[in-house]
Parts: sequence; structure tokens; C-alpha cells
Amino acid sequence: MNSLKAGVSCSDTERVTTFTLIRAAVSPLTVERQQQTTMTREFVALVTHYLLEWGSSRWATAYHSLIELGPPVLPELAARFAESRDVAFRAVLVELARHVRSPDALPLFSTALQDDSPEVWKQALDGLVALASPAAIALLEQAMGRTPPGRTEVAEWQSWIQEALQQARVESAARGGVA
Repeated sequence: MNSLKAGVSCSDTERVTTFTLIRAAVSPLTVERQQQTTMTREFVALVTHYLLEWGSSRWATAYHSLIELGPPVLPELAARFAESRDVAFRAVLVELARHVRSPDALPLFSTALQDDSPEVWKQALDGLVALASPAAIALLEQAMGRTPPGRTEVAEWQSWIQEALQQARVESAARGGVA
């Protein structure tokens, strides 16, 4: 018999039984949340690892690896987009989102359309054309009536938006109106 701090003695069998009962009392939902938290941390670390390859000779491999992660990568791309001051990096984040081809990228595209840099908002246009969904087309229609971002001239902005709208509508029709 072993002794516990409270002065109560129990056998190894009693201790194992108590442990089993306590473990069984832990909600499967709690265990699932712990697993999700661990997976999320690991996923974020993986995305961070790939994004740190930006500008290195290993960027091409990291770029394709990020795309292969699929829609779950989009929140991290959006977070990095919001944090970054580097125009080229923001543009590549939007480009990555475009290649994921998920409607979950719409919020990032919407934000990128308001970026002062044409390099960034043009990537957003490409992403919306690639999706060619009703929601993507609606975002393009809304953009047509907005003031252009940064120093972009109104005529240039409207020309780019009009072209993207036309391409998205053609693509949508080719898919039978389904994105």
C-alpha cells in the first residue's frame, strides 16, 4: 500500500481505478478541444515556417506547400497580410489565396481590393475572377462604385474592375453559373 498526502492509503489497483474514473469523467469535447489547439499551434508553426522562406531559394517549394495546405491556410494568410508593410509580400499572400481557390478567401480579397498598391489589388482582382462566384462578382460590382485606393486614377480603376467583372461573368457562365 502507498500513502497519499491526505494520509489516505490505497493500493496500486485502487489508484489505477481512480485514475480511470477521473479520465472517463473528462469530457470527450475537452479532449477534442485540446487536440484542436495542439493541431492549430502546429499548423500555424508550419505556415510560419513556409512563410519565412519568402525571398530564399526555397520559396518555390514553400509556396506550393502553402497552396497544398488548402483553405485552412487562409486565416493565417489574412493575418500576415494585415501585419505586413511589404507590398510584394502582401501581393504574394493574395496570390497564394487565389491559388487555394476557396470562397473562404473572399474576405482577404475584399481587404486587398482596398490596398493602396496596384500590385496588391490587382492580385485580388485575379482571385475574384478565379472564383467567379456570385459573391465574387458582387464584390467586383461593389468595387466599381468605390473610390479607387491610393493614387490610382478613377478611369484606370474602373477599367480594371470592368475587365475583371467581364472575365468573372464569362467564367461563371462557362461553369453553368456555379462557382
